[in-house]
Order: sequence, then C-alpha cells, then structure tokens
Amino acid sequence: LRLSADERNIAIASNDLIKLIDIARGREIRNLSGHSLAVRALTPRWSSVYSWVSGSLDSSWIMWDSRSHPANILQGRTAGPVRCVELSPDDIILAVGTDSTLQLFDIRQRCSLKQFPSSTHGAVFHPSQRMVATYGVERVVRYWCLDECISIAMSDVFPSEIRCARFVSPPGIDPVLIASTDELIKTLTSEPCETLAINSLGESKKELLLGPTKAQEFSDDDDISLSEDLVMSTARLDSRPGSSCNSEDAATAEIPV
Repeated sequence: LRLSADERNIAIASNDLIKLIDIARGREIRNLSGHSLAVRALTPRWSSVYSWVSGSLDSSWIMWDSRSHPANILQGRTAGPVRCVELSPDDIILAVGTDSTLQLFDIRQRCSLKQFPSSTHGAVFHPSQRMVATYGVERVVRYWCLDECISIAMSDVFPSEIRCARFVSPPGIDPVLIASTDELIKTLTSEPCETLAINSLGESKKELLLGPTKAQEFSDDDDISLSEDLVMSTARLDSRPGSSCNSEDAATAEIPV
C-alpha cells in the first residue's frame, strides 16, 4: 500500500491487480492489470499524481499512468521476483530489488544502467540523488554511488532482518539513515558508514503498554521526589490518545535487462 504524491489516493496490491482508491470519497478509481503473479512492490512517481511503478513475483516491473488506456506505459524484466521498487526524487532513476540483485534503470532514456549482485529487499535514495542505500537478506545496509555506479560503503551486520530505512535531514548536519529491525533502530552516516546511535524498540514497546519497567518505590513518609525520567515516562503514557473498474492489456514499451 502506498500514497500518491499528493496524498489523495492510495494504491493497494491485491494479488496480480493494483487497486487505486480515492481517500476522500472512499471508492475505487481504477484497477490496473498487467502482471501475471502477485504484486510485491509499489511506489508513486513524484512528478505525476497519476503515475505509479509496481514490481511483481513474475520478475517484471511496470510503470502505469491511470489516465491512459491501456494504463501500462513502460515495463522491464528483472533477474528474479521483484521485492522492491523505488524512484529517485527527480523521477529519473528506478531502483528494482530482487533476492539476488539491485538493478538501476533510467526511466527518461528507457534503458538499463547497471546491475549489482546484491540482495535488495528495500531501497531508499539520498536527498542529493547521488546515492542509494539498500538492504536485503544479508542484514547490512549498502550505499551505492549513482554517478559512478559503484558500492561505496557498507554497515555492520544487523542482529536481525532490516524492515525499513529512510534518510532524514537533521538541522546543521548531513542527512543520516535511520534503519529499523523488529528490535532496534540504528542511525547511520553514509561516507564513511558509522553508527551514530542504537535505540531499542523492545523496551519502548513495554513502556508504552505496561509503564516504566523500573518504577521507583516510596512511601508517604519518605521525602523522595519522582525522578525526572519517571516523570517523563508518566507524562508520555498519560498523553496517549485514547464500484467497478476497467482491466488493462499488456504494456506498450519494454526496457531490456
């Protein structure tokens, strides 16, 4: 499930179909068909609210324009079932990940740029558009230079599967990557790749559900004030807020691998 660029529509993968839904009206706008197996990846095009890219277990990706008939306007083949698709902020470079490869395509020139032998289940572009970070079954984050199409850095191995990652831009410093597993969040730099912080998700989940794990004990006779940490934890806990559509035909253009 992904939001459109203007956040008015959502695209939902339903087996080999993609359903476009108007959020305000709560109704389907259109069904997009063209894949032969289940769709496993979706991303919007940032320059058009009508355009999407999908990736499927049928080892293909398709670019869609919901205004067109048929809607699939461009497609490409991959080295295996697609696990992720992601577009650069300028909508020029498409990153496609499989269990064993990262493939980069130039959407504007309609050509394949580079293929790397690297498991890729997720990809995220640096705000400068000169770098992409990826992660997969190896449980590491890899950084790739888009100017030279080479690997430039790699993180230490995470203790478990990386679920998601995003670049953020804190004030006064270069963008950093936030990568998360089910148990922890790591904050990473890119060149060189260094760990700035590690935060446990397990303890945070327990505190939200059960309260602080080490609450301070005191009696009415004791002259003991609440610690600042306990007050902060308590404040955080108290502030918690209690149609029919058309199918489409095969794509009109294809990019060879």
